[in-house]
Amino acid sequence: MDPHPPRGLQLTLLCAKYAQCLLKERTGASPPVPTEFLIPFHMRIELEKMVDCVHMAYQRQVRLDYALEDLSEAIQKGGSGTRAELLRRKFKGPFPPKDDGTNTAQLIDKSMVFVDQQSKVIAWYLPDIFTSQRRASVNAAVKTLSDHPKSALTLSRGSESWRDGFESFSVTPNSELRPGNVVLSIAWYNQGHTSLTRNPGPSAALQQGTKNGTAAFLEASTEMNALFGALLSLVHPRLYDMQRQCPREPQRCDARAF
Repeated sequence: MDPHPPRGLQLTLLCAKYAQCLLKERTGASPPVPTEFLIPFHMRIELEKMVDCVHMAYQRQVRLDYALEDLSEAIQKGGSGTRAELLRRKFKGPFPPKDDGTNTAQLIDKSMVFVDQQSKVIAWYLPDIFTSQRRASVNAAVKTLSDHPKSALTLSRGSESWRDGFESFSVTPNSELRPGNVVLSIAWYNQGHTSLTRNPGPSAALQQGTKNGTAAFLEASTEMNALFGALLSLVHPRLYDMQRQCPREPQRCDARAF
């Protein structure tokens, strides 16, 4: 690893290491963790909350009566209705509906992790894992990007993709944010290319930097990205390690391995 990584990456590495040590402390696998004073105080509080949430989820494992491969096979076969409707018909949820006669789904607000028949993690459910202050800061960063005169947030009127089609977004007179999406990555593979044919590089929107507001957005998102990195290191350590290696060892970073 570069002995002098960029500030954002350095913060991510510190947060991830601190979070991993905290989780070991919570599980009794290591003694109390010394305070990491290089991490701002407010972020240490957030990391404590994050680790407690993940630890609680792991203690509430929800076992599913099917395997992840079954879901993939059902999607490939297809059927009537949308993909979501197809999966709901074929695979029942782990929780019964409300017992008030309405047959509506329950609202579960406790952290948990869903595990399939083969003990593979399907999904982590981590409500309220980020503080209200953090959510507000993210909203402010998105608002600044949205208000940029040449914002990278875009839509395509003729697009058939749900990702950037107008029908996928709700636009009202009271909307505060510009509808649209943007992919920002400092190192990713162009569509259709893998580590065998092309080295990763900045995504197209990020190459314009200050012209479309993306550089300022990334700067404002530095702490949030560090927290996301720490969270990834807890719930999927192998994927976290892979994304760390990707910029300098792209040949090791083929997502097909997962």
